[in-house]
Amino acid sequence: MGHDTRVRREVAQIRRRAWGNYLGALILNAFVPLLPLLVELILHRGVSTSALLVTSIVYLLTVAATSETVLPMVSYIVVSVLFAVLYGVWLVAPGNLSGGEVWMRGSIGGAVFAAMVTQGFDRWKMHMVNNVPCFPFMKES
Repeated sequence: MGHDTRVRREVAQIRRRAWGNYLGALILNAFVPLLPLLVELILHRGVSTSALLVTSIVYLLTVAATSETVLPMVSYIVVSVLFAVLYGVWLVAPGNLSGGEVWMRGSIGGAVFAAMVTQGFDRWKMHMVNNVPCFPFMKES
């Protein structure tokens, strides 16, 4: 009976640690890179299309760089390159895209949301299934 209780405690401790690693990774990898948009939203009561494009490019490249699977990594690199081209077009002639700005913002939002979901699944597998620590330097000895 005593051995069974000790095993349950150890399993509970491992689960708590895994949840902490998972949530920490989500906060650092999925939400912190989007903070510039939140700051702009608060300070200017809106988000400029330029800031949205640049932040989404950096965000998608961040997700691609930390992805554990090839398909999302390649997809987000391709989409970020397309958004970089769109950003260049936007800087040169923003008036030419004014009719498609709603579509463009929706596409950016969809890509970022898809990246967040994929990141969530990747992090779940990494931290909850494989029990990889969020901060490798904080491994228990």
